Amino acid sequence: LDALATQAGMPASAVLVAATRVGARAAGQADAMGSIEAGKLANLVVLARNPLDDLANLRSVVFTVKRGRRFERRALVPLTPGDITDF
Repeated sequence: LDALATQAGMPASAVLVAATRVGARAAGQADAMGSIEAGKLANLVVLARNPLDDLANLRSVVFTVKRGRRFERRALVPLTPGDITDF
């Protein structure tokens, strides 16, 4: 996303649309995700800071909602190199 803003010169609002609505449409999932609407999957993040001010604010995740279930950021346990295996 950073490259879209810094290298392609897209404004933050266009980068966010590309990452959400356009991404869902490209994946053939626009009817189920990509925007917040009745009947769509409740997949979203709540941020502490506004990403329109600075895309780096996308790192200010407070919690994530995946299919309507809330996941607190502070409960995240990051993967370690030992957690990742080759298939």
